Amino acid sequence: MYKRQFQGCAIYESTIINQITFYYYNAQNETARLVFRGYKTRPFSEWTLKLGSIPLTTQGKEVVIQFYTPEISNNRTFYTDSNGLEMQKRILDHRDTWNFTTILNVTQNYYPINSAIAIKDVANGNQLTLMNTRSQGGSALAEGTVELMHQRRLFFDDWRGVGLSLIHISEPTRRS
Repeated sequence: MYKRQFQGCAIYESTIINQITFYYYNAQNETARLVFRGYKTRPFSEWTLKLGSIPLTTQGKEVVIQFYTPEISNNRTFYTDSNGLEMQKRILDHRDTWNFTTILNVTQNYYPINSAIAIKDVANGNQLTLMNTRSQGGSALAEGTVELMHQRRLFFDDWRGVGLSLIHISEPTRRS
């Protein structure tokens, strides 16, 4: 498991924004920084995650970030964007056009997220919407939880037609 140890935080307060930056490190000196910004004049917050590289081991790793809110009971339903045009309703382990059975609960319920993923509680009207800055995989595998895949590295081909291993990084690579 790819765990990081909490090392500290920095707090910044102003008349417009409150910001908390969390710092994490592990024994291999790999770093992560999570920045939370709460705007005093707007009804939303901003989260930024900066990860170091995924450790090189003999097996692949997938790094996800999960957001949980106990105020939302989404009844196994969530919404993903469709190329930024409209939100598509998704229900865990369900397809409208055929009888769906699976033993791969996570992989069969992950969808491409181009700009947003949301969960709603129809009883109380609460909603959580995550907007991302780049295409990612995402799902809502548990009640009140939304997750986005931030990085992944697979050292062997997954036999899905590409014929290559996958080394995905969260930052574009600069070439000179």
